[in-house]
Amino acid sequence: MPLPARILAALFAIASVFAFVAIPVAWSLLGTESDAGNIPRDLELRGRLAYLAVGCVLGLIYGGAAWFIWTGKNWSVAMLLSVCACFGFPIGTALSIAAIVILLLRNVRAAFRIRRGEPEN
Repeated sequence: MPLPARILAALFAIASVFAFVAIPVAWSLLGTESDAGNIPRDLELRGRLAYLAVGCVLGLIYGGAAWFIWTGKNWSVAMLLSVCACFGFPIGTALSIAAIVILLLRNVRAAFRIRRGEPEN
């Protein structure tokens, strides 16, 4: 796999780790009491669970993109996960734009084809 793709995969892996680490850190920083004081407890819990779900989904997307780019087995899945990473603003958006540019390079696409055993065109 070409060096830009390897660097991109490493950045996605780092972002995945940060997404999963940020979940418990943010959960603990939110505290147990609402700052506003008038937010119902069940609504506060729903907000925390939504944050947990979004963090887990983004972590899985970043990790999947890192794995598919690093292994070089399936270009279309790597591209799909890179596009989905765009929703993780701002880090995911920057990584997604870089991933799209790098994955569209001819030598990177050729490396994916070689890894899959397809003939070079």
